[in-house]
Amino acid sequence: MDNMAYLNQISADNRRSAQSKSFMLNPKVLIGLGIAAVVALIIIVIGSLSGSGNKERDLVYRINLRSSNLIETISNYNEYIKSSRLKTMSSSLSAVLSNTVSDTNNIITEDYNDSGAPEKLTSEETDYITEVNTDLETSRLNGRLDRSFVRQFSLEIALLMSLESECIARTKSEGIETVLSSSYVNLESLHEEFENYTDATN
Repeated sequence: MDNMAYLNQISADNRRSAQSKSFMLNPKVLIGLGIAAVVALIIIVIGSLSGSGNKERDLVYRINLRSSNLIETISNYNEYIKSSRLKTMSSSLSAVLSNTVSDTNNIITEDYNDSGAPEKLTSEETDYITEVNTDLETSRLNGRLDRSFVRQFSLEIALLMSLESECIARTKSEGIETVLSSSYVNLESLHEEFENYTDATN
């Protein structure tokens, strides 16, 4: 490339650069970009709020279903537990869960118009409790129910507390926060009892 061609190339590059800068600094372009950014932000925020609301509702339904299913499991296996102390602990847990079910039923009726839990969520919870019951039944048949019950319900309480904690963090409803915070405190106390239980010897 000779000197003239080289200079022409540089000149062309500079012109393209200047035109690009001029386009970007054009007030109409800047306004257009600003409007597009605002619209995109609004869409993101609306989508986020909508998703948050659905997530909160699903969490309330899941907490309600999980608590109801665990109450039934406790009822089915409490008579087979040998330790009187463990029977008392499981009865206390059942009472706390019953309050949670009652309170979340009120929330579902008042806040969600009793629209019913999503089918997928209900199916997931049914599958979940079936696995729990299968494991407990195996332990009962093998004479190790007390030990298995303590381990399983220590886990179940922790998982339920996690669900409640997530819902509390997401919700803007004082009613939901009050109900779940109360349940969480009671579960926390019971979780400590189950974690520290050492009398299961079978």
